[in-house]
Amino acid sequence: MKNTLSALLLFVLLFLPAGLVIGYSYFGVSYPIEGKEIETPSFLATAKHDLTIVFFGFVGCASVCPNSLTKLSGVLESIETAYPTKSMGAVFVDVRKQADSLSATNYGYQFSDNINGTYLPQEERGQIISDFALELKPADDYSPLLHTDHFFVLEKEDDSWRILRVLANSTKASEIRKILKDNLN
Repeated sequence: MKNTLSALLLFVLLFLPAGLVIGYSYFGVSYPIEGKEIETPSFLATAKHDLTIVFFGFVGCASVCPNSLTKLSGVLESIETAYPTKSMGAVFVDVRKQADSLSATNYGYQFSDNINGTYLPQEERGQIISDFALELKPADDYSPLLHTDHFFVLEKEDDSWRILRVLANSTKASEIRKILKDNLN
Protein backbone atom coordinates (compact mmCIF):
# COMPACT_ATOMS: atom_id res chain seq x y z
CA MET A 1 0.00 0.00 0.00
CA LYS A 2 2.81 2.37 0.97
CA ASN A 3 4.66 1.63 -2.29
CA THR A 4 1.53 2.23 -4.36
CA LEU A 5 0.89 5.57 -2.65
CA SER A 6 4.52 6.60 -3.15
CA ALA A 7 4.39 5.66 -6.83
CA LEU A 8 1.14 7.57 -7.30
CA LEU A 9 2.55 10.66 -5.58
CA LEU A 10 5.70 10.50 -7.72
CA PHE A 11 3.58 10.21 -10.86
CA VAL A 12 1.49 13.23 -9.87
CA LEU A 13 4.54 15.33 -9.04
CA LEU A 14 6.34 14.46 -12.26
CA PHE A 15 3.63 14.26 -14.87
CA LEU A 16 0.82 16.53 -13.72
CA PRO A 17 2.70 19.83 -14.33
CA ALA A 18 3.84 18.69 -17.78
CA GLY A 19 0.34 17.43 -18.60
CA LEU A 20 -1.22 20.73 -17.59
CA VAL A 21 1.21 22.77 -19.69
CA ILE A 22 0.70 20.56 -22.73
CA GLY A 23 -3.06 20.41 -22.20
CA TYR A 24 -3.42 24.17 -21.80
CA SER A 25 -1.31 24.80 -24.88
CA TYR A 26 -3.16 22.23 -26.93
CA PHE A 27 -6.65 23.30 -25.93
CA GLY A 28 -6.01 27.01 -26.42
CA VAL A 29 -6.15 28.29 -22.85
CA SER A 30 -5.23 31.95 -22.88
CA TYR A 31 -1.95 33.48 -21.88
CA PRO A 32 -1.97 35.70 -18.78
CA ILE A 33 -1.41 38.87 -20.81
CA GLU A 34 -4.44 38.35 -23.04
CA GLY A 35 -6.89 41.16 -22.42
CA LYS A 36 -4.14 43.45 -21.13
CA GLU A 37 -4.26 47.08 -22.24
CA ILE A 38 -0.95 48.71 -23.09
CA GLU A 39 0.00 52.27 -23.85
CA THR A 40 0.73 52.76 -27.52
CA PRO A 41 4.36 51.88 -28.20
CA SER A 42 6.15 53.89 -30.89
CA PHE A 43 6.02 50.99 -33.35
CA LEU A 44 2.20 51.15 -33.25
CA ALA A 45 1.84 54.95 -33.16
CA THR A 46 1.34 55.17 -36.92
CA ALA A 47 -0.52 51.87 -37.37
CA LYS A 48 -3.24 52.24 -39.97
CA HIS A 49 -5.22 49.23 -38.81
CA ASP A 50 -7.37 48.71 -35.72
CA LEU A 51 -6.48 45.02 -35.71
CA THR A 52 -2.74 44.36 -35.90
CA ILE A 53 -0.53 41.32 -35.43
CA VAL A 54 2.87 41.95 -33.87
CA PHE A 55 5.80 39.55 -34.20
CA PHE A 56 9.06 40.16 -32.36
CA GLY A 57 12.17 38.76 -34.02
CA PHE A 58 15.37 39.92 -35.66
CA VAL A 59 16.79 40.56 -39.09
CA GLY A 60 19.12 37.73 -40.02
CA CYS A 61 17.25 35.08 -38.06
CA ALA A 62 17.97 31.74 -39.71
CA SER A 63 14.68 29.89 -39.45
CA VAL A 64 12.04 30.95 -36.91
CA CYS A 65 11.42 34.50 -38.12
CA PRO A 66 11.32 33.76 -41.87
CA ASN A 67 9.02 30.79 -41.36
CA SER A 68 6.73 32.77 -39.05
CA LEU A 69 6.57 35.80 -41.33
CA THR A 70 5.93 33.61 -44.37
CA LYS A 71 3.02 31.97 -42.54
CA LEU A 72 1.73 35.38 -41.44
CA SER A 73 2.01 36.74 -44.98
CA GLY A 74 -0.18 33.91 -46.30
CA VAL A 75 -2.74 34.48 -43.56
CA LEU A 76 -2.89 38.22 -44.27
CA GLU A 77 -3.24 37.64 -47.99
CA SER A 78 -6.09 35.16 -47.55
CA ILE A 79 -7.95 37.48 -45.20
CA GLU A 80 -7.44 40.45 -47.50
CA THR A 81 -8.95 38.38 -50.33
CA ALA A 82 -11.87 37.12 -48.24
CA TYR A 83 -12.58 40.46 -46.52
CA PRO A 84 -11.52 43.25 -48.91
CA THR A 85 -13.34 45.95 -46.91
CA LYS A 86 -11.76 45.05 -43.56
CA SER A 87 -8.56 46.64 -42.31
CA MET A 88 -5.83 44.54 -40.76
CA GLY A 89 -2.04 44.60 -40.78
CA ALA A 90 1.09 43.32 -39.12
CA VAL A 91 4.26 44.68 -37.56
CA PHE A 92 7.61 42.92 -37.39
CA VAL A 93 9.70 44.35 -34.52
CA ASP A 94 13.47 43.76 -34.62
CA VAL A 95 14.54 43.18 -31.01
CA ARG A 96 18.32 43.39 -31.51
CA LYS A 97 19.94 46.11 -29.42
CA GLN A 98 21.74 47.49 -32.48
CA ALA A 99 18.78 47.26 -34.86
CA ASP A 100 17.99 49.96 -37.38
CA SER A 101 14.71 50.99 -38.91
CA LEU A 102 15.69 50.61 -42.57
CA SER A 103 16.82 46.98 -42.35
CA ALA A 104 13.74 46.08 -40.27
CA THR A 105 11.44 47.83 -42.76
CA ASN A 106 13.02 46.05 -45.71
CA TYR A 107 12.88 42.73 -43.88
CA GLY A 108 9.16 43.05 -43.17
CA TYR A 109 8.36 44.02 -46.75
CA GLN A 110 10.27 40.99 -48.07
CA PHE A 111 7.37 38.88 -46.84
CA SER A 112 4.38 41.14 -47.48
CA ASP A 113 3.43 44.72 -48.20
CA ASN A 114 1.17 44.35 -45.14
CA ILE A 115 4.05 43.63 -42.73
CA ASN A 116 5.63 46.85 -41.53
CA GLY A 117 9.11 46.33 -40.13
CA THR A 118 10.54 48.45 -37.35
CA TYR A 119 12.94 48.20 -34.43
CA LEU A 120 12.60 48.29 -30.66
CA PRO A 121 13.87 51.69 -29.45
CA GLN A 122 16.22 51.47 -26.47
CA GLU A 123 14.16 53.91 -24.39
CA GLU A 124 11.08 51.67 -24.73
CA ARG A 125 12.86 48.31 -24.51
CA GLY A 126 12.18 47.55 -20.83
CA GLN A 127 8.53 48.57 -21.00
CA ILE A 128 7.83 46.58 -24.17
CA ILE A 129 9.56 43.48 -22.78
CA SER A 130 7.37 43.79 -19.69
CA ASP A 131 4.11 44.60 -21.52
CA PHE A 132 4.43 41.65 -23.89
CA ALA A 133 6.14 39.29 -21.40
CA LEU A 134 8.97 38.80 -23.88
CA GLU A 135 11.89 36.55 -23.20
CA LEU A 136 15.12 37.62 -24.88
CA LYS A 137 18.41 35.82 -24.46
CA PRO A 138 21.32 37.72 -25.98
CA ALA A 139 23.42 36.13 -28.68
CA ASP A 140 26.88 34.89 -27.86
CA ASP A 141 29.69 33.31 -29.85
CA TYR A 142 27.93 29.96 -29.94
CA SER A 143 24.23 30.70 -30.25
CA PRO A 144 22.01 33.31 -31.90
CA LEU A 145 19.61 35.65 -30.13
CA LEU A 146 16.81 33.60 -28.61
CA HIS A 147 13.44 35.31 -28.35
CA THR A 148 9.75 34.80 -27.72
CA ASP A 149 8.36 33.57 -31.03
CA HIS A 150 4.68 34.33 -30.64
CA PHE A 151 2.12 36.22 -32.66
CA PHE A 152 0.41 38.97 -30.64
CA VAL A 153 -3.03 39.96 -31.94
CA LEU A 154 -3.79 43.52 -30.84
CA GLU A 155 -6.85 45.71 -31.14
CA LYS A 156 -6.73 49.49 -31.00
CA GLU A 157 -8.89 51.10 -28.32
CA ASP A 158 -8.77 54.91 -28.34
CA ASP A 159 -5.20 55.82 -27.28
CA SER A 160 -4.12 52.34 -26.24
CA TRP A 161 -4.03 48.77 -27.50
CA ARG A 162 -5.47 45.60 -26.03
CA ILE A 163 -3.75 42.24 -26.44
CA LEU A 164 -6.55 40.03 -27.74
CA ARG A 165 -4.61 36.82 -28.28
CA VAL A 166 -1.11 35.45 -27.94
CA LEU A 167 -0.52 32.63 -30.40
CA ALA A 168 2.40 30.25 -30.30
CA ASN A 169 4.57 30.12 -33.37
CA SER A 170 3.41 26.53 -33.88
CA THR A 171 -0.21 27.67 -34.32
CA LYS A 172 -1.44 26.51 -37.71
CA ALA A 173 -2.19 29.15 -40.33
CA SER A 174 -5.80 27.99 -40.50
CA GLU A 175 -6.22 28.62 -36.75
CA ILE A 176 -4.62 32.07 -37.00
CA ARG A 177 -6.92 32.87 -39.92
CA LYS A 178 -9.99 31.77 -37.92
CA ILE A 179 -9.02 33.86 -34.89
CA LEU A 180 -8.43 36.94 -37.05
CA LYS A 181 -11.70 36.49 -38.94
CA ASP A 182 -13.57 36.18 -35.63
CA ASN A 183 -12.04 39.45 -34.45
CA LEU A 184 -12.72 41.28 -37.70
CA ASN A 185 -16.47 40.76 -37.34
